[in-house]
Amino acid sequence: MDDWQNRTLQRSLNEIEHGYGDRVHLLGDPILRTQLARLGGPGLRQPAYNRVLEQLYDRILDAVIVHAFPAELRSVPSREANHHPDAVVTGELLAERVRVTVGAVARAGTLVGQRCYERLSQMFDPEGIRLDHVFTNRHTSAVGKLPCVDYLGSKTGGAVDGRILLIPEPLAATGATMRYTLDVFGKEVGGIPARTVAMHLVVTPEYLRDVVLPHPTLEVFTLRVDRGLSSPEIRATPPGTHLDRERGLDDQLRIVPGLGAVGDLINNCFV
Repeated sequence: MDDWQNRTLQRSLNEIEHGYGDRVHLLGDPILRTQLARLGGPGLRQPAYNRVLEQLYDRILDAVIVHAFPAELRSVPSREANHHPDAVVTGELLAERVRVTVGAVARAGTLVGQRCYERLSQMFDPEGIRLDHVFTNRHTSAVGKLPCVDYLGSKTGGAVDGRILLIPEPLAATGATMRYTLDVFGKEVGGIPARTVAMHLVVTPEYLRDVVLPHPTLEVFTLRVDRGLSSPEIRATPPGTHLDRERGLDDQLRIVPGLGAVGDLINNCFV
């Protein structure tokens, strides 16, 4: 049964105004932002911490699917089809078969990568959904405290040609890990993805300026841009209005206000 309301999927997102360009999606959902503040507060501990983190990534993944996943015209019979010939929903729906690679970056990205993979496998034909693993260790160099990444290897299922590549990494501070991960998929794994989407809780202006904007095909979904070391005048303007004057990293490369050491918190490394 054809119905006007089913003809076109709505692709609108709740986004905050910013000046970072149309490849950056700063989500403004009040539930997400409230839960994010809770995640970064001092009172949340295991096992509640991981549950809140998973809930946040469920919602970020929903936004990515709405924005980036293909649609198709389909007819789906309802349970009442045996009783009435018009009990069929016809319209534009998300495509059943999509080819997606989730790139889980150890270690903060391992849990959320698994979560995204499992949800995608439930929503779409699991034959097209793949979970790859990239193992890195981030540290700072002895000279000038420059961010460095040691590449420890990867476990992947082959090239990413034509696939949607999702990289869920909770924090993007300097962007060194993301830059290296993109190199792994581009040079070692190989292939050209149909889309490359980074999924973050918090990013810094430095990351957007130095990694995202120079990378012409990278899209970013995030809940917050932390620019806490910018002047009060800059913080009073919409994000990205004066990107060259925004600052979110201190001299020790800590994000301000930040969320703390997410990898340690996920794995309860304090006990």
